[in-house]
Amino acid sequence: MAPQQMARTEITRDIEDARAHGVEIDMRTATLMAFSPDCVKLLETDGRLRYMSHNGRCAMEIPDLGPVLGQEWWALWPERARALLKDAVELAAQGRQVNFVAECPTAAGTPACWDVTLTGIAAEGGGSVSEIVAVSASTDKPPSELVVY
Repeated sequence: MAPQQMARTEITRDIEDARAHGVEIDMRTATLMAFSPDCVKLLETDGRLRYMSHNGRCAMEIPDLGPVLGQEWWALWPERARALLKDAVELAAQGRQVNFVAECPTAAGTPACWDVTLTGIAAEGGGSVSEIVAVSASTDKPPSELVVY
């Protein structure tokens, strides 16, 4: 399959999958998510998982998105990392960009370490943060504290 056809297939799959789970994703968002090899997530400002990219589900070994949608994102992480994730979500909801590295096995139990960046996205027309984007990349870096930009 040609690269352009493959890209179109991935984008279409993300849009169809999102709609199947009651989430509207526009073409721009789906395109950004499909072209990132990382685990890209959209979170509500209270930390509930709104959507995860197809590549993210593959990286996290999550076969079906449905059961994790609406869960608090930190509930998918080990107990020792949850306070860090809650703080990161709170800061991103205030419009800050944050980064940390933490260990979290995949849904299948495969050990993994993730370099995670979060930032708030303002509602159309400006104003307060309406959602949060979180990007997690697999890494060999050691776990770190929260860094706020």
